[in-house]
Amino acid sequence: MKASGSRLIGAGTVIVCLSVFSVTGHAEIKQFAFQGTIIYVDNLSFVLDNSVTNGAPFEGFYVFDSAVRDSNTDPTVGDYNYTNGNFGVVVRIGNYIFRTDPRHVQFLVEVVNRAPLSPFGGGDHYLLRSYHNVSSKPVGVDHISWQLDDPTGRALSSDHLPATPPVLSAWRSDYGLSVIGPCDGTSFFIRGVIQAINETPITVPESPASAVGDAVEVKWQSQLGYYYQVQASERDEHWKDVGEPILGDGTILSQFFPRQHGKRTLYRVEVLSFP
Repeated sequence: MKASGSRLIGAGTVIVCLSVFSVTGHAEIKQFAFQGTIIYVDNLSFVLDNSVTNGAPFEGFYVFDSAVRDSNTDPTVGDYNYTNGNFGVVVRIGNYIFRTDPRHVQFLVEVVNRAPLSPFGGGDHYLLRSYHNVSSKPVGVDHISWQLDDPTGRALSSDHLPATPPVLSAWRSDYGLSVIGPCDGTSFFIRGVIQAINETPITVPESPASAVGDAVEVKWQSQLGYYYQVQASERDEHWKDVGEPILGDGTILSQFFPRQHGKRTLYRVEVLSFP
């Protein structure tokens, strides 16, 4: 399903199309938004700027299907895996947006429900882990994770995937939210505590109003965590990507392209990932 809108400005036409993934009847797509505070930053490689510091606020959200099947045969552990580009996690810290790579998704929600004195490690655990990630700035990202623990084993009643946000007061956050750089000369480590989380509705971004300037500047209003790809066509068909995908940060984004005089070129901006 696609929604589109167009407007003619000068010699160019901009068409904005939004791709919406199909959801099967049994799927229960959830989006949980969170906010918190950074409590520890290891930036010994000096790859991060000063916007990522202790005490800095952060925000983000994760998207998952609460009806996905458990892939773990252990009755006390539920592993819920996602490889579709519509699922994953987004975190904004300072001038950076870290998120699941929509073209290489390996996103896990794990739920552990064990007795406190279990020989396999007691208590309850709620874990998010994204294994392949990207950043809005040129830094590598190895892992994004969030872990909650309850050694008393009272936070959960089973290993089923909860369809509602965790009640933070029922959990400890020893590991917290972590964003980890690659194990090379550009490594870094960020840890924060999520202090609020709530379910937010899944909404498809509306077609952004776009404009083409004299130098062919394509502009659109972006939303946090969504990838946008500008495409061009001369006859409203055979669309081709122009430039690289751009990660939205909630501001007005733009890309410039050379104007080809005597040609009528159509442009559109397409949302690449997340519902």
